Amino acid sequence: MTALLLIFWTIFPFIAIYASKFFVARFSLRKRFHLKPVDIVVPLLLIGMHGATSVGFGESILPYFLISIFLLLISIAMFQAYFYEEIYYPRLFKMFWRTTFLFTMFVYYLFIILSFVNKF
Repeated sequence: MTALLLIFWTIFPFIAIYASKFFVARFSLRKRFHLKPVDIVVPLLLIGMHGATSVGFGESILPYFLISIFLLLISIAMFQAYFYEEIYYPRLFKMFWRTTFLFTMFVYYLFIILSFVNKF
């Protein structure tokens, strides 16, 4: 049973990305709010990360991951303050959200691989 759940959590990001593409296209969120599918998929990936690590390791890494995301926000703010000599909040949050997506995808699949190694 855990193998089937682990396989589901492996394909979950693809389902979430396609669902968010459909959601953005269906409700024309790109025109109205300038949202892209990667902007919507991050909370879904956090839910998936919680489920995948709970199945794979018996406990969730979500609290530790949220702490690392906040540290990422602080480092991006310091980066922008140093290089641009100002912190422009729309640019900060846009850069933060996009790097959060990349970081989440990387950590998600890292823990999926580790879960497979741990279980099999």
